[in-house]
Amino acid sequence: MTTYDEVPYPVLSHSQTHPAALAAISILHGLTPPPVATARVLEVGCASGGNLIPMACGLPEGRFVGVDYSARQIAEGQQSIDTLGLKNVRLTALNLLDADDSFGEFDYIIAHGFYSWVPQPVREKLLEVIRRSLSHTGIAYISYNAYPGWKALSATRDILVYHTRRIPDLMEKASEARSFLNFLVELMSAAKTVSSNVAYAHADFLKSVVDKLERGEDAYLLHDILEETNEPMYFHAFMARAHRHELQFVCDSDFRPALASNLPPNVAALLSQLNLDRIEWEQYTDFLSNRMFRQTLLCHAGVSLGGALTADTLRMFLIASAARPEETEPSASVRQFVGADGAKFSTESSPLASRLSVSRRNLAARPHLRRTFRPRPRPTQPSRAGRRLRCPRRADSGHHPAQVVHVQRAPHRTHHSHGSLRYRGERKTRRQPMGAASSRTLSIRHQRAARARAARRISVVYHSAPRRKPRC
Repeated sequence: MTTYDEVPYPVLSHSQTHPAALAAISILHGLTPPPVATARVLEVGCASGGNLIPMACGLPEGRFVGVDYSARQIAEGQQSIDTLGLKNVRLTALNLLDADDSFGEFDYIIAHGFYSWVPQPVREKLLEVIRRSLSHTGIAYISYNAYPGWKALSATRDILVYHTRRIPDLMEKASEARSFLNFLVELMSAAKTVSSNVAYAHADFLKSVVDKLERGEDAYLLHDILEETNEPMYFHAFMARAHRHELQFVCDSDFRPALASNLPPNVAALLSQLNLDRIEWEQYTDFLSNRMFRQTLLCHAGVSLGGALTADTLRMFLIASAARPEETEPSASVRQFVGADGAKFSTESSPLASRLSVSRRNLAARPHLRRTFRPRPRPTQPSRAGRRLRCPRRADSGHHPAQVVHVQRAPHRTHHSHGSLRYRGERKTRRQPMGAASSRTLSIRHQRAARARAARRISVVYHSAPRRKPRC
């Protein structure tokens, strides 16, 4: 029995691992990835399928296989698959060292939260499986803890592992680790020694660790921090191993920190003078940003990567942005927008500026998706309007498939302000003074109000027991 059988990992879904996201990033870097609608996907370390099952529902013509060493998590995931009636996904309890060619070929291979937490032979086996089972134009995704960012956290982990080494019960171990970490923060914050400045700095770092752990479950602390095996590495060391298996670097799923345009001009100029190759450039940007987590995309070494990004490449995409416009003078010719992370960009194009404003309003109007995998008792069938609003569209419709399975009403949850929804097929009516509205206009208004009230009670659940199969 593994620690994951005793304390299963939280059920999570990672949008950056979706085949549509991997394909989009690959296209931006000059590749021609396999079609997403019929994708063959393998996830290594799939846990109970919280990431894979929504993909299978959103891409009914795809084929999905998940493997994990924890038999308990696989059993829970298979129960969810049977409840949903999905036929295009299967989960298997398997030690990766026993994997052979029976898996077949896959277009996308995902290993999220796996590589740093398994012994060296298993890490080598993962790269071997990717080399052998990835299709010629396929994309592999591997995430891992990275240096230099994990250097400070490694010291914290060593302290907690040593302090809890004699506690056999996992939940008690997690509770004691939290308590001792809080004690360290208080102790270092009150330090009055010659090295107090160092203690204060370390206390601030520990406070950030405590804040992050307080937002997570005990399972996160046990498996991500206190697990027996946790080996971060430098990016260049990871790529050296990948090259031995004839795999090459495509990019990171979050490739923005490595863009020269996102670096200070003097830093970008200095790095350019060093004549760095792509691997060295990425490693130096990790040094500059103190990066602690990598999500690397790989492909076969024989595949030719494209050059610089062109406008022709972008024309095949639908683009949306949640960036908000900054206040400017009405006569200003340049409009500035700022994202949630503080990133800014500007444009002189009035049509583009207006489109971005509309895109932000549309994104803000989407009801919040509740990502829970717990079954609900006696689920009700969604209304016709609810299905039209929520049911994920097929991949061939040109839209990114929503990763949802079933829609049901959940009272006492308000996700919308009044007037933020408009259903397809509604007719616009001209506003009239009070008392001058016709009976038909009032009827339409009452229907809209009823629909808006119903929409505000809509929530999305990933796992339930619908009376009939949802139309995905």
